[in-house]
Amino acid sequence: IVREYDQLKEDTVKSELSTTGNHAQTASVLKDLESIMTGSTDANLSVRLQEFWSSWQDLANNSDSLAFRTILLQRSQALTNQFTDLNNNLTDYKSGILSGTGDTASGSLPRELDDINSFATEIASLNKTIFLMSSRGNDVNTLMDRRDVLVNDLSAKINVDVVREDNQTYTITVDGQNLVTGFDANAITVSNDNPIQLQLDGLDINPTNGAVAGFIAASAEIDNLVAGLNTLASNLISEVNSIHLTGYDLYGQHASDDYDPAHTFFSGTDATDIAVNNTIIEDPALIAAAATRYSNGPPPLPNIGDGAQALAVAALCSTNITNLHNLTFGQY
Repeated sequence: IVREYDQLKEDTVKSELSTTGNHAQTASVLKDLESIMTGSTDANLSVRLQEFWSSWQDLANNSDSLAFRTILLQRSQALTNQFTDLNNNLTDYKSGILSGTGDTASGSLPRELDDINSFATEIASLNKTIFLMSSRGNDVNTLMDRRDVLVNDLSAKINVDVVREDNQTYTITVDGQNLVTGFDANAITVSNDNPIQLQLDGLDINPTNGAVAGFIAASAEIDNLVAGLNTLASNLISEVNSIHLTGYDLYGQHASDDYDPAHTFFSGTDATDIAVNNTIIEDPALIAAAATRYSNGPPPLPNIGDGAQALAVAALCSTNITNLHNLTFGQY
């Protein structure tokens, strides 16, 4: 019985399986991330932002109305909740990739590594059996076929280099480090979560292909999305607050006066903790929609019909923000 084997074709297949595994896993995760980011048609970040700007525009036209102020606060809270929910969903998804838990993760890195280490152990065992049986003149074709199937399965998970030794064994390396040598197999482990770093036989490795590389690339993409979300939220906080703090509320009080040093519209610093100032939630009259007041008092008298500050906040909708690559909030 002769085993027909084309090493060149097998090596080509192995390489393409790694590429396919990489792209398939990356595409699967990106599809999930797109679903997280876009949300539903009536409740996503774009919709919430537009509602937020519209509410400021409505308040500018009805600056003395507590009803319009209440609507603004409701929509503002919906927007801040959207930010924090997105941030939590993205970080939870990444945790699912790293821990193997969570409903949204398209597979997980630990499961991929378990498969890789299992394949490596079985290949090392086959190396031994093939070596012993072939040295005794026994037919090992079926065992060699099984080993090649495992090498292909392994290649789909991570890019490997295979050396076919003279004694019928395979030596398999990942990024120059030995995964299988003769009758022995080493295990790939995660040595660091953020950023993801893998180790093999005590040394760092950086896979460039296969499903594992897809997970690593997807994890980096999640980090980019979270960073972008935080940038968007932090600039929204600073831009809105800077306008609000220069305005006057329905009591005729200046928002930055010492009577209330926390009289900003937003609290928090980024998407992890952005919220509407609880002081304003408790008293919507504290929204500083006016640019002037009728009289300095005492007591200070509000300029009831002045909605200029609210209009200035609404105008941020179409303002190019330097820290957002000179894009508007919606474009970013």
